[in-house]
Amino acid sequence: MKNILRTVFSILIYMIIYICFIPAAYADEIASGEWYNLQWTLDDNGLLTISGKGSMHAFVDQTGFYWPDVDYNDAWHEYGDKITKAVIMPGVSSIGNFAFLYTSLESISFPKSIDSIGQLAFGGSNLSNVYYEGTEKKWKSIYIGEENEKLLQCAVHFNGAITINKSKSGRISSFVDGEKVNVSTEGKLVTLVVTPTCDDILDTLTVTYRGTDISVTDNSFIMPNGDVTVKATFIHTPGEAVRENEIQPTCIKEGSYDEVVYCVNCHEELSREKKQIGKTAHTTGDPVRENEVAPTLEAEGSYDEVVYCSVCHKELSRTPKTIDRLSPEFTVIYDANGGTGSPESQTKIWETALTLSNVVPERAELTENFLVTLDANGGSVNPRRMTAARFTSYSFKGWNTKADGSGTDYAPGDIYTAEEDLTLYAQWEETIETSPVWLPQPTRNGYSCFGWTVGLDGDRCFNGYYMPDKDETICAMWVKQDLILPAYLTTIEAEAFEGGAFSYVQLPETTTLIGSKAFANCENLTYIYIPETTGIIARDAFSGVNGLTILGHSDSFSEFYAQRNGFAFVAVE
Repeated sequence: MKNILRTVFSILIYMIIYICFIPAAYADEIASGEWYNLQWTLDDNGLLTISGKGSMHAFVDQTGFYWPDVDYNDAWHEYGDKITKAVIMPGVSSIGNFAFLYTSLESISFPKSIDSIGQLAFGGSNLSNVYYEGTEKKWKSIYIGEENEKLLQCAVHFNGAITINKSKSGRISSFVDGEKVNVSTEGKLVTLVVTPTCDDILDTLTVTYRGTDISVTDNSFIMPNGDVTVKATFIHTPGEAVRENEIQPTCIKEGSYDEVVYCVNCHEELSREKKQIGKTAHTTGDPVRENEVAPTLEAEGSYDEVVYCSVCHKELSRTPKTIDRLSPEFTVIYDANGGTGSPESQTKIWETALTLSNVVPERAELTENFLVTLDANGGSVNPRRMTAARFTSYSFKGWNTKADGSGTDYAPGDIYTAEEDLTLYAQWEETIETSPVWLPQPTRNGYSCFGWTVGLDGDRCFNGYYMPDKDETICAMWVKQDLILPAYLTTIEAEAFEGGAFSYVQLPETTTLIGSKAFANCENLTYIYIPETTGIIARDAFSGVNGLTILGHSDSFSEFYAQRNGFAFVAVE
C-alpha cells in the first residue's frame, strides 16, 4: 500500500510540474514527429514535449559528430529557435548527445526515469532552470556527459526527501495539502504531526537542510530545494540507573560497567556513563612447600610454607616450617578393606628389614535379594512376585598401598625395607553367583505374550530366566493371537500370505527362509516374531507393510534385516 501511495504521489507531483509549463491560454501544436523510439510535439508557446520508452538516440552522424546541416530524421532541431521550454515524460531513460544543442531552451523538466545525460546535450542553449521529479540524492546519481556547463550551472529544483529520525518516544508524519508524504517540491508548506507513544512531552522539533536548521513555525516549514531531516526531542521521565556491559574486576585489573538511564515511559536511552570498579583483593590459594630440606635421625628438616594468589599468582605469605627428626622406628598398619581379621601392626627398625605378617584376613559372603513384581498388563499371571538373589564371595589376593589397588603390591611374608610408615590394604577377588527367577507364562484371551519388558516402553524383551540388579517391575507384552504357524515349518514360500488380514505372526523356531512378497500388502500386520534360525529374508518380503515391528534375538539376521529396511526391532531374550 505504501508503494502504491508513493507512486500516485510521484505522478501527481510530475503533473504539477508539467502543468507549470503550460500557459493559461490553450496552445496550438505547430510541429510533431518521432525520433527513433520517442515521440515529440511542439506548441506555439515554445513547449517541447518528448514521450516514449527507453533511451534517446544521440544526434550524431556515422562519424560520431554533430553536424547542423545533417537531416536528423524529422527531429525537433529545425525548430530550435522556437523551443523555450521542454518536458521529458516518464519512461524516457536518457538524454542523447547534442539533444538540445543551439536551441533557445530556457527550462526543462526531467522525470525520475532519467539516468544519464549525453555530451553537449544543452550546448549553445539558454538553459537556466531544471525541474527534477526525484530527490537531490537521486539527481546526483545521474550520469552527466562532458561539456554540459549550462546544465551544471543552472538552478535545479528537486523533489526533496523528508527523512524522519525515528524515536521511541513518538512518531512524526509529514503532510502537504492534507496528504501524508515523504517527498515534496520546493516552496510547499510541510506540516509535521507528532504523535507521542507514551506520556513523554515534545521538547524540540528541528528541520535540517544541508547541515543548517531552518525555521519551523507551529510544526510547519517551507520545503527548501533539496532533502531535509526532521528530528524531535521529548521531555522524558528518567528511571533508575541500571548496569550494562559489566566487566568484573580482578586483583590485577579494574572492572567497569555502563551506568545507563532509560525513560520509564518509552524506554529510550537518556544517558550512558562509563564507571570503573576497583581491583579486588587477592584470592588465597592452597599453601605449597618450597625449599624443602629432608630431616634425618640427627637433625630436623625444614621448608617454606608459601601462599600465592590463585588468580595472579603473587606471593602473599612465606612462613618457615620445621620437620621433626626421623624416628628410628616406623609402623606398618594392615587394613582389611571390607574384611575382618587384619594382622597386628608391626614396627620396622631403622636400616633393618621387616618381614611382613603371614596372617590373612577374611571377608564374609554378601547376599543380595531383588524383588521382581510381575505386571500382567491386562492379562493374568501367577505368582505376581518373585525373588532373585546374587551371592558374592571374596578371596584374599594380597596387600596394596592403595585401597583401590592402584599402588604397590605386597604379599604376606614379603620383605619391607623403606624407611617410612606404611599402611597396607587387603585386596579381594570377587566371585559372583546368581539365582535368577523363571518367568511364568501369563494368559490373556485373544492375545499371545511375546515376552516381558522393564516398563511398558522398554526396548528389550525377555523370556525364561531373568536376573535383575535391583528391585524391578516388569510388564507382559501382548499381541493379538492371529497367525501361529506350525512347529515343523522351515520355509515361508513366495507370496504365501500376501494380503493377509492378521496383525501378529509367530514363526516357529525351525523357520530358515522367508520368500519374496511372503507377507506383502498385509496392511494390518503390526508384529512378527522371526527366530534366530532364519538366515534368508527376501528384500520385498514385507513390501506394502507400514508400521511393522520385528521381534527377534539381538545380533540375529532379523535385526540386521530390520535396520537395513527401516523396520522397528525389539530384542527378545
